[in-house]
Amino acid sequence: MKEVEILSAILLILTGAMVVESGYGWVSIILGFVLLGAGAFLYLFTVDTLEETSPRHDKKKEVRHPLEYL
Repeated sequence: MKEVEILSAILLILTGAMVVESGYGWVSIILGFVLLGAGAFLYLFTVDTLEETSPRHDKKKEVRHPLEYL
């Protein structure tokens, strides 16, 4: 589900950038920056809460060398 949150954050950022660039006045600029801020916050929050999976510690297989009996 983290992928959905990251994609929605990216969509919020893109939408905010398009609204800011539309240039319809101060209201669109404020709304665009609100969308940009919400997208950035959601993205950073989602990336920060990702759990890093620890590398699997495979059981070490016993390696026998041919001259081990000497």
